[in-house]
Amino acid sequence: MGMVGPMIRASGIPSDIRQIGYAAYKHVQFEPVIAQTGDCYGRCVVRVGEIFESINIVRQLVERHLRGR
Repeated sequence: MGMVGPMIRASGIPSDIRQIGYAAYKHVQFEPVIAQTGDCYGRCVVRVGEIFESINIVRQLVERHLRGR
């Protein structure tokens, strides 16, 4: 049906374009945030979880930079 982003992840499918490894994402480890409800609440849960996952990604990149790669 053409669902992508938070809509598909709120339906329990761990699809995230960042996993193909473009830009700096190939240097960090992360898991797509998913929910099982498939409704507005599930999309909100995914978005809030993605905020925390983004903070973890930034921390990984800063630590990598401070270590000199």
